Amino acid sequence: MQDHGETHRHAIRRAALAGLAVLALAGPARASDDSAVCGPDGARMRLGKLGPLLAGTWQGEAPGLGYTTGVQKFPVTISYKNGRLYMSDGGHMTELRPVRGARKPLRYDFVKQRKLPKSAWATEITLQDVELTSGCKLTVAPQFSWTLGTGARSSNGIYSFVSANIGLGTMWNSAMGSREVLLTR
Repeated sequence: MQDHGETHRHAIRRAALAGLAVLALAGPARASDDSAVCGPDGARMRLGKLGPLLAGTWQGEAPGLGYTTGVQKFPVTISYKNGRLYMSDGGHMTELRPVRGARKPLRYDFVKQRKLPKSAWATEITLQDVELTSGCKLTVAPQFSWTLGTGARSSNGIYSFVSANIGLGTMWNSAMGSREVLLTR
């Protein structure tokens, strides 16, 4: 009998690979938008140029890691208002705060303060594959942190955007649950 977690992981892996393949095969009109996200404006966090490229509706998929099980699927709307980026799930809104300087590690469990084991990845593609396929080095990709709620009912996250259509990150909560997140549109 096949483990449902493994079935979900393989489905998400296929979706991620398909998304990255579409990105890699995108025509010149898309390439200019994507390179603007990970190009000099992205590395310098110029929100005036990044904001309009990232604004819009995204689909998130986040398989559980550790104590958190199941696959969470959710729509996310990113909006650009008054020089700032905001993320909303329809009921809650929080600011996406630019990470300045060195980027925070992806595939990192911020609750346990260590790298995520390979068995806990949301997708089986490597970060090097993400860089190779997107043409974006994750060390310069625009990265944002967010916090929703406070104290015993808080959630946090880190999202890096390798293009105007693909983001990858981690989210965790005060109940010690963590999830790797793949954002696509």
